[in-house]
Amino acid sequence: MSGGRMKTLRFLLGMVFLGVGVAVAHAQSRMIAERAPGLFETGAPLFDVRSYQSLGLDASPTDLQVLPDGRLLLIAGHQIAIGDGVRWERFQQSVDDPLTPAQTVAVDRDGKIYMGVVGGFAGVEFGQDARWHLRLVATWTTGDSAPVPALRFAVQTGDDWFWHSESGPVVSWRPGKSPKIMGRAGTTEYIFRLKDNFFVSDRTTGRLARITDRGIAEFSPLSEVTAWDTISCAVPYGADQLLVGTYGRGLKLFDGAVARNFPNPGKLGEGARINALREVSEGVYVAAVEGYGLVFFDGEGRTIQVLSSRLAHQLNHIRQLRATGGTITGLLADGIVRVEFPSRLSHYDPLAGSRLTSGEPLRIDGRLWLFGDGRLMRGTYDEDGLIDGFENDSPPGTFVFSASTATGRLLVFTEKGAYWRTKDAWVPVSPVLSNARLISDTPVAGRWLYVRPDEVGWLRPTDHGLEIERFAIPLPGTTYGHIAGPDGTIWLELGNSRIGRVRVTDGKPVVESFGREAGIPDGWAQVFSLDGEINFNVGRQILRFDEESRRFVRDEKFSRDFPGITN
Repeated sequence: MSGGRMKTLRFLLGMVFLGVGVAVAHAQSRMIAERAPGLFETGAPLFDVRSYQSLGLDASPTDLQVLPDGRLLLIAGHQIAIGDGVRWERFQQSVDDPLTPAQTVAVDRDGKIYMGVVGGFAGVEFGQDARWHLRLVATWTTGDSAPVPALRFAVQTGDDWFWHSESGPVVSWRPGKSPKIMGRAGTTEYIFRLKDNFFVSDRTTGRLARITDRGIAEFSPLSEVTAWDTISCAVPYGADQLLVGTYGRGLKLFDGAVARNFPNPGKLGEGARINALREVSEGVYVAAVEGYGLVFFDGEGRTIQVLSSRLAHQLNHIRQLRATGGTITGLLADGIVRVEFPSRLSHYDPLAGSRLTSGEPLRIDGRLWLFGDGRLMRGTYDEDGLIDGFENDSPPGTFVFSASTATGRLLVFTEKGAYWRTKDAWVPVSPVLSNARLISDTPVAGRWLYVRPDEVGWLRPTDHGLEIERFAIPLPGTTYGHIAGPDGTIWLELGNSRIGRVRVTDGKPVVESFGREAGIPDGWAQVFSLDGEINFNVGRQILRFDEESRRFVRDEKFSRDFPGITN
């Protein structure tokens, strides 16, 4: 068995798992033309949005962390949830606990959870009754008579932990060390590390300051930035710089002194607010873009895949990102989103707005269309060339039976005849070719074969329509699909227990029809090809055509090559 045949079979099985309708479409590996330059057409990855209510929480979570054992941790006011993203265990704060929980937490290497509270820092302790309480483990003072604020936000940069509120003191503390006030900040947006230097960005001015043992000190240039330049997130990018997200300038590269442009046109460029960043694998990143959703990209700024808020409005605002075992989890305003990446399959159903019973991609003038469920849908693209949906674009008032681009233009057949698509409109070109199907992918002497109930023939496009040569044949029923063999023979799917064959002899198509008398069992007949070998899937059996007996028989070679596969 060739490796190519096995790969092709895997593709077909994938189509079966996707639920492609067997009665109206055949699953085949088929290439279409290239997309136009500048367009990006990857469909949506597999994703799932969960509201805080569906997670069993009473309030929206404010923090998302990964525990050392890989489980996810959600902080939601007086509740804590721990789970794998699908199954969650929820814990309620004890009613007699006098300490108020923080918005974000720090998680130590041993899995213990810590929060900032009034007067210091507390550890989370779980009881046997699915409840938890806070135990004060360290205190600190401001050094004067001012009251000690509760530091509601925790930042972990390796072994260094920083705690802060929206403004005011920035305190360094982790278990086993004494709290230390590092200085005071105006409006703290983000704290991050590059090599041995720590930085804090100011949300209102966009300025950066260094955190040192002597305090927090701004550094120049200060006059060249605005609030749009505020650094909001960062991930390592090589040994000596960071890839940083900003409040309104998209992505930048920061080397510890200046931030320069990253090659990131489109959704990641100027004007984009980047809420969160994560490296999902070596040289592959994901960014949460405010008002848009998720953008997956490589180290050179090339987009790999997107998940936009057009598919789920909750994706407009993603605050945090975590990566665990091939899944990206994002913290939403009112829940979480889980995304499979790298996604094994690219899904177009969300872009099409409905679950297609059958679907066939087509390429017209470099742009993507979908044919399925009796209609044509034209891909729509945003200003950056990203495909963001499909809209119905079919001949008005018709059910599209089949569609083809083999003639060089989009030609469709409906119950009212044939139409082709010009740049601006659908044009009727043959009222007699109702419910027809083009069955030859390449022309013979400038003509293409077609088939329709009780008829086969040739058609040739002209400047004014279609030139047709028709042959009446006793072909029962409708042709639902076709596959061409390496010798030019075309096999037809004719529905329940019926298969057709078309061969051209002396320029004339000769059609044969086979049914139960030829060994075809009850069941919907499908034709498929693996590396040029034609097989038939009918009634949970894999068949081949035996020319000598003119019967369809069990394909023993297929059974040996793929044991256990019968359908």
